[in-house]
Amino acid sequence: SKVINEELGEFMEMKGATAPGILVLTTGLSKPFMRLDKYPTLLKELERHMEAQCQEVRKRKELELQILNEAIRGWEGEDIKTLGTVLYMSQVMIQCAGSEEKNERYLLLFPNVILMLSASPRMSGFIYQGKLPLTGTCITKLEDNENHRNAYEISGNPFLIIYLALLCVKIKTF
Repeated sequence: SKVINEELGEFMEMKGATAPGILVLTTGLSKPFMRLDKYPTLLKELERHMEAQCQEVRKRKELELQILNEAIRGWEGEDIKTLGTVLYMSQVMIQCAGSEEKNERYLLLFPNVILMLSASPRMSGFIYQGKLPLTGTCITKLEDNENHRNAYEISGNPFLIIYLALLCVKIKTF
């Protein structure tokens, strides 16, 4: 073993390593193992940040599946699956024009329509509140003030919805 160490040391010195050459060799070979000591800590830190995000994605997908697969009370028209894929989903507070009342709703953006649902009292299902075709719909961001932040005015077909102010759009983005 001592002979091998001396031969390796001499070999390293012949290749340009500073004396003792064996020290340069063992230090270089041990660096990957020293980095391995840091991995558990780094992985825990990464896991701490990723877990919440992964849970949010999982919850969003579960909610989306629930909406798409369970019966929606008061549903009107063709099956929800005919609307296409859900492009965006958000939990919002809605205030209709001329009213002070604010209601919590789930908005689902499909390729051609915005679907509005409310949760049943015990969150056991969803209740249909309306559909707004994107054609002819105008969405305007309102200036933040003491009454609302992140609010939007949605106007469109007067037979469906004349005006909605979406307050606190990012209560929960799914």
